[in-house]
Amino acid sequence: MYVAISSYLLLLSPDRFRRRAFTVEWKQRMLEYGVPQYTHLFQNTKPFQTLVDYVFHYDNYNFGTIMYNLIGNVMLFVPLGLLLPLIFMSFQSVHRVFFLTLSASLIIETLQLLFSLGSFDVDDLLLNVLGGLIGYGMFRVGAALIHRRRNSRKFDDDLSASSF
Repeated sequence: MYVAISSYLLLLSPDRFRRRAFTVEWKQRMLEYGVPQYTHLFQNTKPFQTLVDYVFHYDNYNFGTIMYNLIGNVMLFVPLGLLLPLIFMSFQSVHRVFFLTLSASLIIETLQLLFSLGSFDVDDLLLNVLGGLIGYGMFRVGAALIHRRRNSRKFDDDLSASSF
C-alpha cells in the first residue's frame, strides 16, 4: 500500500503531468530561443542549494510550497524507514535502511528527470534519506520500549512467584 501511494504521489498524480507539460514546453521554448543551457533549469546537483534558497529567499516562495517540499520529502520516507525493519529482519541495520532509502530516492528523482515529471534535486535526496532515518529511529525507540516492557514484566512475574 505504501509503495502504491508513494508511486502515485511521486510519479503518477495529475499534478505531475501538469508539471511535465510545463517542463516540456519550457525546454522546447529555450531550444527555439537558442539558449539550451536553460533547459536544465529544473535540476539541482549542488547540495543544500534549494534549502539555502528557501531560507534566504523565502519571500520568493509561497509558505505552503516550502512546507510541502521540506516536510513532504521527509514525511514521505518515514514509513519506509519504519516498515523495512519491521517486515524484514535484514533491514534492522541503520546502514541498510540508509542505502535502500538513498537508492529508492535516487531512482525516483531520476525517473522524474527522465520523464519530466518533476525536477531532479539533490536536496530532495537528502530530505528523503533524513525521513528514512527518522523512521528507522522510530523503529529503534519502539523496539527498545517493547524490550524494556518485556523485561520489566519478567522481573515482576519473578517477584510475584517467589514466596516470602
